[in-house]
Amino acid sequence: KSKCIHFRSTNTQRSQFVFHIGESKLETIDKYKYLGIIFHEKLNFSYNCDALSKAAGRALGGIISKVHGLKDFGFKSYEKLYNACVTSILDYCVSAWGFKNYQKIDNVQHRAMRYFLGVHRFTPVLAMTGDTGWLPSVYRRWGCMLRMWNRIIQMDDTRITRQVFNMDYQKCFRNWSSEIKSIMDTIGCSNTFNNKTVISLTDANRRIREYYNGVWRADIERVPKLRTYKTFKTQVGCEDYIQLNLQKSERSILSQFRAGILPLRIETGRYVGEPAEQRHCTLCKPDVPRVENEQHFLCECERYSELRSNTYRDLFNFDQNLSSEEQLKYLIRSNPRQLSKFLLCAFRLRRTTLYV
Repeated sequence: KSKCIHFRSTNTQRSQFVFHIGESKLETIDKYKYLGIIFHEKLNFSYNCDALSKAAGRALGGIISKVHGLKDFGFKSYEKLYNACVTSILDYCVSAWGFKNYQKIDNVQHRAMRYFLGVHRFTPVLAMTGDTGWLPSVYRRWGCMLRMWNRIIQMDDTRITRQVFNMDYQKCFRNWSSEIKSIMDTIGCSNTFNNKTVISLTDANRRIREYYNGVWRADIERVPKLRTYKTFKTQVGCEDYIQLNLQKSERSILSQFRAGILPLRIETGRYVGEPAEQRHCTLCKPDVPRVENEQHFLCECERYSELRSNTYRDLFNFDQNLSSEEQLKYLIRSNPRQLSKFLLCAFRLRRTTLYV
């Protein structure tokens, strides 16, 4: 059962020394699984992440198969199941390897968000993250690493683990301590690292969320699909419509509308390379061409005026002097339940008019 593995940096050649036990030659391998973690000879944990993501994907599939037929299954229960059955697999031993970003780990979380929101795989991740309040997995792992820091800092110097940490801390170059230092520098806690003191995990998690909020706000400015989303969403946090007991179809169409992927002309025109200013609404008067975007569909298009006035009179009974953008913000923030019903009816009417 014994194997030989030479841990080294990327540019270092593997040792040619041949190890024996008695007359038996030990096989030299490139990776080894120990206590559930796959260690690679180049200290690359992507192989470990691949194995964990596959196991977590199976666990997520089990959750989805069990809750799929439950119409009233809420987001809080879904989130609790995800954290208990999937995150526990994804975050196995992340205190040691969790500093970097691993796409396959994130893909499992993206799949979980897409399923509950009822959106397709081309939905902007930033919109799903913003609406569910689920931070990318790397920031969750940062919190686990800081928890391990606290445990080690409080150990007695006679412990072997503490002695190894002291050596690692003194070197602080391309090792675990350098990763911890990078995390603390990022969230503004450099003194904690320099003084070797315990960090408040509550404060650290708050700082991590604030840091990601800044990253998230900068990123949504660069995504064309989120042209409307960024006008009403300013920070990452679980939205009210996700926690309401909406029907799956209502939650799905509202999620698509918010994320800019509802198949209106502003979105479908992109498939054929049509300029954005030429993606006109085909349901309005031809002498007044208007781009069919989210604002036009919700507040301006004449085809749905009767639906607005008759079916949802109370919902659209606000100051008519507001611009379309202000009306859209008001409706999304104040009336998610009624708005989802209107969007469902309006989009069905749109499809009936266009394709029948």
